[in-house]
Amino acid sequence: MITTKKRVGTHTLYGIDRMLSEKKLPLHHIGESVNGIFCILDDEYRIQYINSAGVEWLRSSQNDIVPNGSIKIDNYLEEQIESPEYLIPGVTSELNSNVNHSLQKVWFPNIMDFKLCMVSKLFCEFIDAQLVTIMPLRDWKYLRERMANLIEEELFAESNLEKYESLTKREKEIIDLIAQGKNSREISDTLFISRHTVEQHRKNINKKLNVNSVAEIINFSHAFSSSV
Repeated sequence: MITTKKRVGTHTLYGIDRMLSEKKLPLHHIGESVNGIFCILDDEYRIQYINSAGVEWLRSSQNDIVPNGSIKIDNYLEEQIESPEYLIPGVTSELNSNVNHSLQKVWFPNIMDFKLCMVSKLFCEFIDAQLVTIMPLRDWKYLRERMANLIEEELFAESNLEKYESLTKREKEIIDLIAQGKNSREISDTLFISRHTVEQHRKNINKKLNVNSVAEIINFSHAFSSSV
Protein backbone atom coordinates (compact mmCIF):
# COMPACT_ATOMS: atom_id res chain seq x y z
CA MET A 1 0.00 0.00 0.00
CA ILE A 2 1.03 3.58 -0.59
CA THR A 3 1.44 5.46 2.68
CA THR A 4 1.73 9.12 3.55
CA LYS A 5 2.61 11.00 6.70
CA LYS A 6 -1.04 11.79 7.35
CA ARG A 7 -3.90 9.39 6.75
CA VAL A 8 -6.79 10.76 4.70
CA GLY A 9 -9.51 9.19 6.84
CA THR A 10 -10.00 6.86 9.78
CA HIS A 11 -12.07 4.40 7.76
CA THR A 12 -12.33 3.41 4.11
CA LEU A 13 -15.77 3.44 2.50
CA TYR A 14 -15.58 -0.36 2.45
CA GLY A 15 -14.99 -0.30 6.19
CA ILE A 16 -17.96 2.01 6.72
CA ASP A 17 -20.14 -0.17 4.49
CA ARG A 18 -19.22 -3.22 6.57
CA MET A 19 -19.89 -1.48 9.89
CA LEU A 20 -23.31 -0.32 8.70
CA SER A 21 -24.27 -3.78 7.46
CA GLU A 22 -23.14 -5.45 10.68
CA LYS A 23 -24.76 -2.77 12.87
CA LYS A 24 -21.67 -2.71 15.07
CA LEU A 25 -21.78 1.00 15.84
CA PRO A 26 -24.38 3.79 15.80
CA LEU A 27 -24.36 5.84 12.61
CA HIS A 28 -23.28 8.95 14.51
CA HIS A 29 -20.16 7.20 15.83
CA ILE A 30 -19.27 5.91 12.38
CA GLY A 31 -19.76 9.32 10.78
CA GLU A 32 -17.66 11.12 13.35
CA SER A 33 -14.81 8.62 12.86
CA VAL A 34 -14.25 9.92 9.33
CA ASN A 35 -11.51 12.53 9.14
CA GLY A 36 -13.38 14.67 6.64
CA ILE A 37 -16.88 15.20 5.24
CA PHE A 38 -19.06 12.10 5.19
CA CYS A 39 -22.67 11.91 4.09
CA ILE A 40 -25.33 9.43 3.01
CA LEU A 41 -27.46 10.21 -0.05
CA ASP A 42 -30.79 8.90 -1.32
CA ASP A 43 -31.38 7.91 -4.97
CA GLU A 44 -31.83 11.58 -5.93
CA TYR A 45 -28.58 12.57 -4.22
CA ARG A 46 -30.33 14.37 -1.37
CA ILE A 47 -28.43 14.35 1.90
CA GLN A 48 -30.05 12.00 4.42
CA TYR A 49 -27.22 12.06 6.95
CA ILE A 50 -24.12 14.20 7.32
CA ASN A 51 -21.41 14.27 9.99
CA SER A 52 -20.32 17.34 11.95
CA ALA A 53 -17.54 18.16 9.46
CA GLY A 54 -20.21 18.17 6.75
CA VAL A 55 -22.53 20.40 8.77
CA GLU A 56 -19.68 22.87 9.15
CA TRP A 57 -19.01 22.63 5.39
CA LEU A 58 -22.60 23.65 4.57
CA ARG A 59 -22.82 26.34 7.23
CA SER A 60 -22.86 30.00 6.20
CA SER A 61 -23.90 33.33 7.68
CA GLN A 62 -27.16 33.05 5.75
CA ASN A 63 -27.80 29.37 6.54
CA ASP A 64 -27.10 27.80 9.94
CA ILE A 65 -29.70 25.07 9.56
CA VAL A 66 -28.61 21.43 9.72
CA PRO A 67 -29.55 19.59 6.47
CA ASN A 68 -33.00 17.97 6.72
CA GLY A 69 -33.10 15.79 3.60
CA SER A 70 -33.91 18.54 1.10
CA ILE A 71 -30.33 19.52 0.21
CA LYS A 72 -28.89 17.98 -2.97
CA ILE A 73 -25.16 17.46 -2.91
CA ASP A 74 -24.84 18.14 -6.65
CA ASN A 75 -25.60 21.80 -5.94
CA TYR A 76 -22.19 22.08 -4.29
CA LEU A 77 -20.06 20.08 -6.71
CA GLU A 78 -18.65 21.42 -9.96
CA GLU A 79 -18.25 19.11 -12.94
CA GLN A 80 -15.47 16.57 -12.49
CA ILE A 81 -12.11 18.13 -13.32
CA GLU A 82 -10.13 15.03 -14.11
CA SER A 83 -10.13 11.36 -13.21
CA PRO A 84 -7.44 10.61 -10.59
CA GLU A 85 -6.17 7.79 -12.81
CA TYR A 86 -4.82 10.39 -15.25
CA LEU A 87 -2.90 12.13 -12.50
CA ILE A 88 -1.63 8.88 -10.96
CA PRO A 89 -0.93 6.47 -13.84
CA GLY A 90 -1.21 2.81 -12.95
CA VAL A 91 -2.85 3.21 -9.54
CA THR A 92 -6.10 1.52 -10.54
CA SER A 93 -4.83 -0.59 -13.41
CA GLU A 94 -4.92 -3.92 -11.53
CA LEU A 95 -8.42 -3.72 -10.06
CA ASN A 96 -11.70 -2.09 -10.98
CA SER A 97 -12.87 -0.72 -7.67
CA ASN A 98 -16.55 -0.34 -6.79
CA VAL A 99 -15.59 2.95 -5.16
CA ASN A 100 -15.82 5.84 -7.61
CA HIS A 101 -13.17 8.53 -7.11
CA SER A 102 -13.28 11.93 -8.78
CA LEU A 103 -11.29 15.13 -8.48
CA GLN A 104 -13.74 18.01 -8.18
CA LYS A 105 -14.03 21.63 -7.15
CA VAL A 106 -16.44 21.79 -4.22
CA TRP A 107 -18.25 24.93 -3.07
CA PHE A 108 -17.78 25.69 0.65
CA PRO A 109 -20.53 28.10 1.81
CA ASN A 110 -18.76 28.66 5.13
CA ILE A 111 -15.84 30.36 3.34
CA MET A 112 -17.71 31.41 0.17
CA ASP A 113 -15.12 29.77 -2.06
CA PHE A 114 -14.25 26.51 -3.88
CA LYS A 115 -11.78 23.89 -2.69
CA LEU A 116 -10.20 21.11 -4.71
CA CYS A 117 -11.42 17.81 -3.23
CA MET A 118 -11.30 14.08 -3.74
CA VAL A 119 -14.94 12.94 -3.86
CA SER A 120 -15.42 9.19 -3.30
CA LYS A 121 -18.71 7.27 -3.58
CA LEU A 122 -19.80 3.72 -2.78
CA PHE A 123 -23.32 2.28 -3.01
CA CYS A 124 -24.29 0.55 0.23
CA GLU A 125 -26.78 -2.24 -0.50
CA PHE A 126 -27.69 -2.70 3.16
CA ILE A 127 -29.24 0.79 3.45
CA ASP A 128 -29.89 1.25 -0.29
CA ALA A 129 -28.02 4.55 -0.37
CA GLN A 130 -24.79 6.19 -1.53
CA LEU A 131 -21.92 6.64 0.93
CA VAL A 132 -19.87 9.73 0.06
CA THR A 133 -16.68 11.22 1.46
CA ILE A 134 -15.29 14.62 0.48
CA MET A 135 -11.63 15.18 1.30
CA PRO A 136 -10.11 18.62 0.66
CA LEU A 137 -6.65 18.34 -0.94
CA ARG A 138 -4.98 21.24 0.80
CA ASP A 139 -1.39 20.88 -0.29
CA TRP A 140 -0.67 20.66 -4.02
CA LYS A 141 2.85 19.48 -3.21
CA TYR A 142 1.48 16.20 -1.85
CA LEU A 143 -1.59 15.99 -4.09
CA ARG A 144 -0.60 12.80 -5.89
CA GLU A 145 0.46 11.10 -2.67
CA ARG A 146 -2.81 11.89 -0.91
CA MET A 147 -4.95 10.77 -3.82
CA ALA A 148 -2.90 7.64 -4.38
CA ASN A 149 -3.13 6.76 -0.69
CA LEU A 150 -6.92 7.02 -0.68
CA ILE A 151 -7.38 5.01 -3.88
CA GLU A 152 -4.90 2.31 -2.88
CA GLU A 153 -6.55 1.96 0.53
CA GLU A 154 -9.97 1.37 -1.04
CA LEU A 155 -8.50 -1.13 -3.51
CA PHE A 156 -6.76 -2.95 -0.68
CA ALA A 157 -10.04 -3.19 1.23
CA GLU A 158 -11.89 -4.52 -1.81
CA SER A 159 -9.31 -7.14 -2.74
CA ASN A 160 -8.76 -8.39 0.83
CA LEU A 161 -12.33 -8.42 2.16
CA GLU A 162 -12.64 -12.23 1.95
CA LYS A 163 -9.45 -12.71 3.96
CA TYR A 164 -10.58 -10.27 6.63
CA GLU A 165 -14.00 -11.88 6.93
CA SER A 166 -12.30 -15.25 7.60
CA LEU A 167 -11.09 -13.86 10.94
CA THR A 168 -12.98 -14.52 14.16
CA LYS A 169 -14.33 -11.66 16.26
CA ARG A 170 -11.44 -12.10 18.72
CA GLU A 171 -8.85 -12.07 15.94
CA LYS A 172 -10.30 -8.81 14.58
CA GLU A 173 -10.04 -7.29 18.05
CA ILE A 174 -6.42 -8.35 18.25
CA ILE A 175 -5.39 -6.79 14.91
CA ASP A 176 -6.97 -3.51 16.05
CA LEU A 177 -4.91 -3.68 19.26
CA ILE A 178 -1.77 -4.49 17.28
CA ALA A 179 -2.45 -1.41 15.16
CA GLN A 180 -2.63 0.62 18.38
CA GLY A 181 0.95 -0.45 19.10
CA LYS A 182 0.21 -3.01 21.82
CA ASN A 183 2.45 -6.05 22.24
CA SER A 184 1.27 -9.55 23.16
CA ARG A 185 1.54 -8.93 26.91
CA GLU A 186 -0.50 -5.71 26.68
CA ILE A 187 -3.09 -7.43 24.48
CA SER A 188 -3.30 -10.24 27.02
CA ASP A 189 -3.96 -7.72 29.82
CA THR A 190 -6.53 -5.80 27.75
CA LEU A 191 -8.56 -8.85 26.70
CA PHE A 192 -8.06 -10.82 29.95
CA ILE A 193 -6.67 -13.84 28.15
CA SER A 194 -3.34 -15.63 28.48
CA ARG A 195 -0.29 -14.54 26.54
CA HIS A 196 -0.11 -18.04 25.04
CA THR A 197 -3.66 -17.59 23.69
CA VAL A 198 -2.70 -14.23 22.19
CA GLU A 199 0.32 -15.77 20.48
CA GLN A 200 -1.86 -18.55 19.06
CA HIS A 201 -4.35 -15.98 17.74
CA ARG A 202 -1.50 -14.06 16.12
CA LYS A 203 -0.29 -17.22 14.35
CA ASN A 204 -3.84 -17.82 13.07
CA ILE A 205 -4.09 -14.20 11.92
CA ASN A 206 -0.82 -14.41 10.00
CA LYS A 207 -1.96 -17.63 8.31
CA LYS A 208 -5.46 -16.41 7.39
CA LEU A 209 -4.27 -13.04 6.10
CA ASN A 210 -1.11 -14.46 4.56
CA VAL A 211 1.05 -11.82 6.23
CA ASN A 212 4.50 -11.92 7.82
CA SER A 213 4.85 -8.54 9.51
CA VAL A 214 3.11 -6.17 11.90
CA ALA A 215 3.03 -3.52 9.15
CA GLU A 216 0.91 -5.81 6.96
CA ILE A 217 -1.47 -6.49 9.85
CA ILE A 218 -1.80 -2.74 10.43
CA ASN A 219 -2.85 -2.31 6.78
CA PHE A 220 -5.78 -4.63 7.45
CA SER A 221 -6.73 -2.76 10.61
CA HIS A 222 -6.68 0.57 8.77
CA ALA A 223 -8.86 -0.81 5.98
CA PHE A 224 -11.41 -2.67 8.10
CA SER A 225 -11.10 -1.40 11.66
CA SER A 226 -14.29 -1.56 13.72
CA SER A 227 -12.87 0.62 16.49
CA VAL A 228 -13.55 4.35 16.68
